[in-house]
Amino acid sequence: MKVGYLDDLMKQYPDPIAHFEEVAQKMTNEDSSDSKVTMAIDMGERLNADTDSRKNLGYTAILKIYHELALHRFLNNKARHQGFEFNTNSIMQLLVTSRILSPS
Repeated sequence: MKVGYLDDLMKQYPDPIAHFEEVAQKMTNEDSSDSKVTMAIDMGERLNADTDSRKNLGYTAILKIYHELALHRFLNNKARHQGFEFNTNSIMQLLVTSRILSPS
């Protein structure tokens, strides 16, 4: 967020630095409150036999961390100039998720 120059802001606010530190803190609090998601799961609920809407989401948290660490970008950049026959990023995703979900 651009706020302008300090000498111009001194005319509008008695202490512009303290004012905008407060604005930044409010924006941070609003942003962090918007990013939280709460999910309730009934562990006793059973699916009907004819239901085909099941989704396997067990690995999504792992892949979120994988992408936050930018491992996909690193592997794709390293493999870009190599003559690999297979996608190294896909292989590494499978290896990482399978090792975390069943570490035996």
